[in-house]
Amino acid sequence: QVGEILISGPHVMQAYWNNAAATAQALQDGWLRSGDLGKRDQDGYLYVVGRRKDMIRSGGENIYPAELEVVLSEMPQIREVAVVGVPDSAWGESICAVVRLHAGQTLTLDELAACCAAQLGKYKIPRRLVITEVPFPRGPSGRMQKQELVKALGDGDDVARLQAAQSLAQLGDLAMKPLTAALHEGMGRERGVEVCTREIFERAWNG
Repeated sequence: QVGEILISGPHVMQAYWNNAAATAQALQDGWLRSGDLGKRDQDGYLYVVGRRKDMIRSGGENIYPAELEVVLSEMPQIREVAVVGVPDSAWGESICAVVRLHAGQTLTLDELAACCAAQLGKYKIPRRLVITEVPFPRGPSGRMQKQELVKALGDGDDVARLQAAQSLAQLGDLAMKPLTAALHEGMGRERGVEVCTREIFERAWNG
């Protein structure tokens, strides 16, 4: 059974500096809520399966993106992958795989689904695939900021355009109108895969 990992002991922090609300949320009855989800095996070993805030709830099932990312990262076409949940009117959330491919590689949603179906339950198969050449947003520590990806993906309209705009905006003070116009012009959809090309990014960036 998967649950949140709690930590207690003399090494645990006492409080967040000048942030009582965050302290109250993180520290409860002497235990630190790590935000990590884990499970124990029969020998007592603890395995981390993902972050609580990244967990996807789809059709009443709890889905842990890290499990899918391990499987998808084995595909030879994929350079980097992030699995996130996006709003879905029927399922609550649906699974979306955002990928960066190795140079010269292609990938279809059917290929991705077949890879997952061979190793995972049917309910864990991504329903959407976004291919981008833009590096994923990361924090100062290098950890991927999946919540930024989710915000950029929005409600599913022009998914790759929004994701590209979000990522590029983090690089500096960018005029969004030329970028949006260029991405709308260069947006391509094929077999359910949403693609933004490097040429479109560069043209929008250079004005």
